[in-house]
Amino acid sequence: MLGFKTKDSPSNLTDLASIIQRFKIVEVVPSTLEHGPFVIVTDRSRNDTSEFAFADPDPGLFSNDEVLQRAYSDLVATKVSSPVVGDRAAIQLKESDPRFGEIGSSSPSPYTSGFLKKEYNRDLEGIEGLKIYNKMRSDGVIAGALFLFKTPVYAANWFMEPASQEDPEDKIISDFVWKCLTKYMSIGWTQVKTESMLACEFGYYMFEKVWEKRKIDGVNRVVLQKLAPRHPMDVKENGWEFDAHGGPDSVTMYTEKDATIDEVTIPISKLLVITLNKEANDITGRSMLRPMYKHWYYKEQLYKIDAIQKERHGIGVPVIKLPPNFGEAEKIAANELGRNLRTNERAHVVLPPGWEVLFAKLEGQPVDSIKSIEMHDKAIRESILAAFLASDTATKEEDVALFLKASRFVADSICDAFNLYLIPELVRYNFGKDAKVPTLRVRRIGEQADWRVMSFAIRSMVGAGIIRPDDVLEARMREEMDLPFADVATTRVVQTPQAGAAAPATVPNAVPGSGSPTQPGTPTPTGKTDGTADGTGLPRQTPVASAKLPGGNSGADKGGQS
Repeated sequence: MLGFKTKDSPSNLTDLASIIQRFKIVEVVPSTLEHGPFVIVTDRSRNDTSEFAFADPDPGLFSNDEVLQRAYSDLVATKVSSPVVGDRAAIQLKESDPRFGEIGSSSPSPYTSGFLKKEYNRDLEGIEGLKIYNKMRSDGVIAGALFLFKTPVYAANWFMEPASQEDPEDKIISDFVWKCLTKYMSIGWTQVKTESMLACEFGYYMFEKVWEKRKIDGVNRVVLQKLAPRHPMDVKENGWEFDAHGGPDSVTMYTEKDATIDEVTIPISKLLVITLNKEANDITGRSMLRPMYKHWYYKEQLYKIDAIQKERHGIGVPVIKLPPNFGEAEKIAANELGRNLRTNERAHVVLPPGWEVLFAKLEGQPVDSIKSIEMHDKAIRESILAAFLASDTATKEEDVALFLKASRFVADSICDAFNLYLIPELVRYNFGKDAKVPTLRVRRIGEQADWRVMSFAIRSMVGAGIIRPDDVLEARMREEMDLPFADVATTRVVQTPQAGAAAPATVPNAVPGSGSPTQPGTPTPTGKTDGTADGTGLPRQTPVASAKLPGGNSGADKGGQS
């Protein structure tokens, strides 16, 4: 921390103890956005505040004053960097160490989270909400929207990326981890992806890590026997336990044992939890179906209204006429008859003597429920950015690209869970704590549009001379498009539409990694593209046709004249 001393101050006043002995504290000013914390002092012998000093006070000096204590905390926690001003020389004061450890908590608080962050609709809280979401996904539009959202993730290119390409050991570790996920388990990788994507419906999904020892290629290894699915609907109400800072500690689930329902508690270390739309430490996340709930609810009611009004307008309102002097038994029978009147190909009525059945015609205009249902279906699709599915909406490329990026976000969330809570553990068990950890990656979910835009942009900038291709750029493009790394030994230089004839191998950088790169600022010859050494240059742009002046008949439209 830096402070100031005046030219008249003693040279040994580099700590607050010395300053307190000589000066009187006038004010301790906390830090703001415009300046750091500082202390204003004055000489004990005169009331002169024109001279001041930055100081690092001792906490005991301010223990009885809350304002000064707060200012002291700001002072020691902030590194004030100030230049030398005028004749004041900067002095170096002792800097404080970072404050380690966690103070607050992200667990649900009865004073804030219980009212502000939790679900406001009581019907959607806890297990009851999961039951409704489970019912919602049987709706045709919702089921189709979810399958559309998940399909790009299912069909994506999932792969394990080694920690480095230079160390053969990293490649061995990467291959081993990938085989643990796709080959050694009793549950297939396709099923793991399918189960993981159920986080879209329920907000989160989890697997129990089941380990076993197995000899792989003659070496004793610890592998995954399986990632056992643990469904959120099997979690006990309020079954999650959290530590003092709000982190998940364990979960209690219902299980069947000896034909009876039992409870079992699973520690968080045994679980791989995939959470969607997580807020703070709410490990249960938020379902993608939550924004659809209102529209689904009204759809259900509108379908009932539509069915009732079609039936009533189709046959009218039944009127049952009883004979004179009817009794209570006849009245009960008439009520039963009225409740069971239906319209179908076998509908008929058998009446006792003296009874009549009439149908009163309904007046008024029927409600167009189907139009309202279509509006709610559109809103359901819009909640997952799939409005382009509507028959009356034109499909735009940018809408599809944004939808695919939303799917990619969920796929990246799955990768994060594996990369944080499973793969490091698997590597540590088999290769030690110092081994480098590979990374689960997923690609080809909507990147094609980005690649097209990037290729055109790089082509234009290369052609304009703004960017000059080099090995680093090539490696970056290969990584972006999941292409294999360059093999210099088998590199072939081919003719390109822009650059003309292929450059011979004697030209610098004709083969990536060979020759001396062109120094920045050195002009590159252009114009000749006949393949000679002096004809190599930047890629040639397509020539633009030269503009011509309009002819003498310009502006005269004689179309349609005979």
